[in-house]
Amino acid sequence: MAIMTSIRNRMHFVLWSLLFLFVLSMAIGGLVGGANIIDELLGRISPSKAIGIVNDEIIDPEIYSNAVSIQIEQLRLQGEELDDRKLSRIRNDVWASMVEDILLNSAIEAIGIEVADEEILFHLEKNPPPEIRRIFETDGQFDPAKYQQALNDPNAMDWSAVENWMRSFYLPRYKFQQYLNSTLSIEPSEIMERYVMENIQYTFEGIQVTATSREDEVNEPTEDEIEAEYKETIEDYDRDETRELRYVLWPKVPSDSDTQSVLNLAEEIQSKLSNGGDFAELANIYSEDPGNKVTPDSGRGGTLGWFGTGQMAKPFEDAAFKAKSGDVVGPVMTRFGIHIIKVHNTRTKNDKKEVDASHILLKIEMGPSTRDEIQRKAKFFSYDAQDYGFDAALDTHSVSSGRATGIRETSQFVSGVGPNRNTVRFAYEAEIGDISGVLEVDRQFAVVQLDSIVEAGLIPMAEVKDRLINRLKKRKASDLAEAFAYELLARIDGGEIMNDLLNEYAETEGIQRVEKQTKKLNENFFTIGRSNFVNGALMSAKPDEILGPVQTGHGFAVLLAHGSSRVDSADYRIKEDAIFRAIYSEKQNSLYPDWIQSERKKADIVDNRKYYF
Repeated sequence: MAIMTSIRNRMHFVLWSLLFLFVLSMAIGGLVGGANIIDELLGRISPSKAIGIVNDEIIDPEIYSNAVSIQIEQLRLQGEELDDRKLSRIRNDVWASMVEDILLNSAIEAIGIEVADEEILFHLEKNPPPEIRRIFETDGQFDPAKYQQALNDPNAMDWSAVENWMRSFYLPRYKFQQYLNSTLSIEPSEIMERYVMENIQYTFEGIQVTATSREDEVNEPTEDEIEAEYKETIEDYDRDETRELRYVLWPKVPSDSDTQSVLNLAEEIQSKLSNGGDFAELANIYSEDPGNKVTPDSGRGGTLGWFGTGQMAKPFEDAAFKAKSGDVVGPVMTRFGIHIIKVHNTRTKNDKKEVDASHILLKIEMGPSTRDEIQRKAKFFSYDAQDYGFDAALDTHSVSSGRATGIRETSQFVSGVGPNRNTVRFAYEAEIGDISGVLEVDRQFAVVQLDSIVEAGLIPMAEVKDRLINRLKKRKASDLAEAFAYELLARIDGGEIMNDLLNEYAETEGIQRVEKQTKKLNENFFTIGRSNFVNGALMSAKPDEILGPVQTGHGFAVLLAHGSSRVDSADYRIKEDAIFRAIYSEKQNSLYPDWIQSERKKADIVDNRKYYF
């Protein structure tokens, strides 16, 4: 019975996950309503009927909303507090999952993947899905005996629901991953290259010319050069329409009366302790320290265990270390709130004093009357701003404003204000000069004014001129560094010794000695850092060959390759299989993410969420 109770308790959370996956699957396969595809292709689908369109599939607003609600309920069951930022993340995650599922389902259908009864039975018996394995764990590990007991008991769980989920969701995706895996290939040259990178040592030295050392020699770009650079990179400067807002904020912070209320409560608790109250029991009733909670109905009695100096907030630490064993001290105020501390014992460990203590944390939070007063101030500002103008209201109410720029219609976050779609919606529904009512954000109230509209199109060259100039200067500096490295190479080819050149330029900033070193190619090289160009040059070099100029992370280098260790064929045969598995695992892990990213880029996706949130 204990096993069955454990299974049913875990099923409560797993079924939420399966329900979420099932709702996602409803977004595909014809379960999204009977929209006319011709209307869809002509762009005549109302946002009220489609929160999104992916190729020829419609995402129904109700199905999307249900999936979001399931995710929210899951988090609430886990005790998470939700704010605008987390809600936005949930909506984005559900959207991404639905788009992905539509693209994946299309691929599964195109390939012709089907699931037979025998496959379901095989996987249930021999290869249960991770979602099912998690239900049957003992000490965090899958317990085959527990699973077999449940598998043989038709009443252990709703196996028909599991079967349907495996047929319609899990196994098609599992088989598609296997299909992708079958496209993987690893050439012998890849294995050898990885072996060389990880095992062969190369000895070299040289000279590096840094790009930054040439910056003083760079001439200011001409207007023609700037214009040419702008035209060559014109795609970088295409922008969507954006809005700019002015805003005033009223932070939601506790008042002095809120603090006094918490202090009064602390005095009541101390009175109970003085009259024989049990500290642990009172901590479990009153403490708001999240670390004290084990379950909603039980706690740790406020215990903190042993701690030394530097581990607690300074006021807390000072009070605890001044107290004697058995003392109750407080109230002590820190940035976390007000603490009542009980010191159980003290000791000296490694010549440092430590304290064993418990505490009751009372957070100082904004009360309802404080919230109403802050909101009232924001309302009066909004009224005056609408009647007399934004600037006049700033003077009258003695408040300052900020400015938020670059707000897109799909933005979830407004700089300075915070995550709030209502603010974005106002920005796109208002006329220039319009002033909002009070907008509630996570940690503050806001009143905003639509200040300007930046039309979609190309960013004018004048606005990005500094960026273009910096890019041209860096490129010219790099070109000068490369040119100087070629001069050094020519002198070496002409018979001069590299050490003599290094001595000649010893006082010249940016001409650096690359010390003689013996390194593997997957290691960090002294002075020049990591560079694929250097790796490639060394791998193909002959002993005592001069290489370069070779691009590094800092400039260009001329290198003298002294040689390398040889490939040990016996060692290679020993390591070959492990290297193959490592490369295969890396490719396999990136296979599906790369595929879905490619499919997203090719897909015709319409996102109507801006009309909802």
